[in-house]
Amino acid sequence: MSNLRTWLSRIEAELAKPVVYSVCHSDEIQRKLEEQQDLQRDIEQHSESVAAVLTLCDVLLHDADACSPDSENDSIQQTTHSLDCRWRNICAMSMERRMRIEETWRLWRKFLDDYSRFEDWLKTAELTAASPGSADVLYTSAKEELKRFEAFQRQVQERHTQLELVNKQYRRLARENRTDSASRLKGMVNDGNQRWDCLQRRVAAILRRLKHFTSQREEFEGSREAILMWLTEMDLQLTNVEHFSESDIEDKMRQLNAFQQEITLNTNKIDALIVFGENLIQKSTPLDAVLIEDELEELHSYCQEVFGRVARFHHRLVHRRPVGAVFEAQWTQRAEGVSAGQQAMCHLLVPPLDRSGRETPVSVDSIPLEWDHTVDVGGSSSHEEDEDAAFFSALSGKHQEHTSRDREKSPPASASALFLCVQGKLMSECSGSISSLNRVKLILNDDEELEEAGLTSSSRQTSTGELHDSGERKHAPPQPHFLHRVLRAAFHLHLLFFVLLVLICLVPPPEDPSSCNLSNNFARSFQPMLHYTNGPPPT
Repeated sequence: MSNLRTWLSRIEAELAKPVVYSVCHSDEIQRKLEEQQDLQRDIEQHSESVAAVLTLCDVLLHDADACSPDSENDSIQQTTHSLDCRWRNICAMSMERRMRIEETWRLWRKFLDDYSRFEDWLKTAELTAASPGSADVLYTSAKEELKRFEAFQRQVQERHTQLELVNKQYRRLARENRTDSASRLKGMVNDGNQRWDCLQRRVAAILRRLKHFTSQREEFEGSREAILMWLTEMDLQLTNVEHFSESDIEDKMRQLNAFQQEITLNTNKIDALIVFGENLIQKSTPLDAVLIEDELEELHSYCQEVFGRVARFHHRLVHRRPVGAVFEAQWTQRAEGVSAGQQAMCHLLVPPLDRSGRETPVSVDSIPLEWDHTVDVGGSSSHEEDEDAAFFSALSGKHQEHTSRDREKSPPASASALFLCVQGKLMSECSGSISSLNRVKLILNDDEELEEAGLTSSSRQTSTGELHDSGERKHAPPQPHFLHRVLRAAFHLHLLFFVLLVLICLVPPPEDPSSCNLSNNFARSFQPMLHYTNGPPPT
């Protein structure tokens, strides 16, 4: 009984000790299972002794002669009950110990498998993050790299749940004292957490660098597009004001001043954008630098074009104001009841605006015509071949009307009156012979272009005549073929009229300066008549 009691105490102490694993390995689990198996065999070997003692105690309890009825009987019952409980506890603890070792091995295997999969992904992710395309790359490549790393960052965040599962498994092993004394499991968990943190920080840094690079380029492109849109809108508005607006000069000047204020407000933005682009050129790759430089050159050229148009239009408006005042004063002095057609003709004398951006010459009405000894006044001027008789008939009628008004207004001089009468008569007679004049023109001398200083007044009247011609041509009925044949038959008569017309052009105009606007009614002829402020040229 004493030996059995000693064995029981030793077995109970052995089973009460926790299982300590030296290293997290299958061999360690196998060694612990073998130790438990030896302990289990020892327990089975003492099972017969325990059974014999329990049987003896039961016999003693039923033998009244062997023990007193009270004290010894109670002692035997307590001993029997204690032995039976301790034996049952030893058997249960042995079984539980073996099951615990087996469960520990299952938990270890699950932990190792999960951590192995996480570590495999972690190695691949670290290789991906180790070589990002975020330095010295093209803008398009940087945008693609940014998209790739944004998706990669989402993948890293998704893997965080797997890391949390590994951490949870390790916390259970540590709480249940199933870890190894070599701290291999702890080292694996700490290493996984640190590597994941480093990976996350590196990916975030790469994304910040890529976002900064692409955002700078996008900010540059956005600012450039905004300025280009503003320039395009100003260009369209300027074209509308310059060519299609029916407002007066004062209203156009107000709109032009508004354009200049907008230009002043946006000048700083344009300068800042250019400086920003130059900084980007220094930070970008050579290909991107060339592209940014081309975009800056395009913006600079467009700015110069639009701002130059504004400046030229402002220059023309400023120099056009006195011209309009001069015309208004002249027409007021000539007659107060001037017709709407004459007013329109006076306004049409202003040079047309230039759409291409080149500066339009200042109106010649504000410049006195001086004699230039280098100009050949006997040369012929060029004109279009598609003119018809409607132009001359309309122009002749208007000239006769103005001539009659001038005669009613003041008594003309003898030379001036004779000139006007002959001129009106010739114009009315030659109004139907435009086709014959075209053929005669091809036979005459080659056309030579006159100098711009000598033909300024003629070109101005020519543009006026063209506008009247286009208006009359819309309503003029087509000439019958019979009339055309008659005109061809009267070719010699037409040639005679043309010679007289050339001779009349040599007659000097009247001295009245206010009649210069209507004196040159032969702008479409071969020899235009000019008016010189300092008298006729020397011969």
